[in-house]
Amino acid sequence: MPRTSTGGGSVRGTAVLLAALALIGAACGSSETASKETATAQAPAAAVSTAAPSVAAQPRTFMDVSGKSFTVEQPPKRVVALSPSVVELLYAVGSPPIARPSSATYPEAAKALPSIGTSYQPNLEQIVAQTPDFIVADAQIQGPQTVAELAKFGVPVFRVRVQSVADVTASLRLLGDVMGRSEEGERAAKDLEAKLENVQRRLPSESERPSVFLMVGTADAFWGAKPDSFAGDVIARLGAKNLVQAGPDTAQFPGFTSYSLEQLVALDPDYVFVMSVGAPNAPPTSRQLAANPAWAGLRSVRAGHVQEVPADVLVQSAGPRVGQVIDQLFPILYPGR
Repeated sequence: MPRTSTGGGSVRGTAVLLAALALIGAACGSSETASKETATAQAPAAAVSTAAPSVAAQPRTFMDVSGKSFTVEQPPKRVVALSPSVVELLYAVGSPPIARPSSATYPEAAKALPSIGTSYQPNLEQIVAQTPDFIVADAQIQGPQTVAELAKFGVPVFRVRVQSVADVTASLRLLGDVMGRSEEGERAAKDLEAKLENVQRRLPSESERPSVFLMVGTADAFWGAKPDSFAGDVIARLGAKNLVQAGPDTAQFPGFTSYSLEQLVALDPDYVFVMSVGAPNAPPTSRQLAANPAWAGLRSVRAGHVQEVPADVLVQSAGPRVGQVIDQLFPILYPGR
């Protein structure tokens, strides 16, 4: 079973939680190490494998993105995932979790898993009720306090981060190793890296690359994806010129900053990529913008270059499906190539 040390602090205990805790396998000691975060590039979601783990069970030590080391005596069997990104990463390496946050709906099989609340407010009682032997948290969503509370139940809480395409491939390899699915994790990572290399080979010269403004919001209030956001990194990987500059995070999503229509008109991008995050049955924001007279002066609107892009893949569930977005956007940015 995985072993790790847990920090101080207290968790509000109840008789129900203590009883559930007795069902959890023993977990003990691990060493704190200097912080060293992992990063590389990543891959499209792989089909779930039912084969035996691709490495023999033996004690191994891993470091998560917070710099904490974990000794895993055998691959975890009952893993709870705390974000949609983590759910997709685990499926991609052929080791599905036993529970998920309510917002995790991909792949389809994930919908049948028990919910443990939301990513931002995980329900500790529901997590413990699943009798996990390992918890994988998302460092961008679950802060130190949440991790400390969960660790009090004696279950290792392993943190990953998906803030860039490189983080995706790094997380695929890392979780593949932790889960005893090294071959699956390596294959998924290499598939995405091959796709990215192919894109780089096909890019035109700098002078022929289009400018892009990737946004979330409405015609009246919107935010642009900064270069250091996951969506901004995808634009950079595609060789396009991201016109959004650094600025404070002012949207509900990290990595997005406020813009006005006047600023956007001055930038006048070749393409406007839009992520719709409204009600499920609402018309796509891209369609509303294209029909809005206030936006008619943009050359991207006049040329029909206002394109809807998936918010779930680029913001809400950043992860292995990024390869699908690259396949979608490359022919739009570089027709004929």
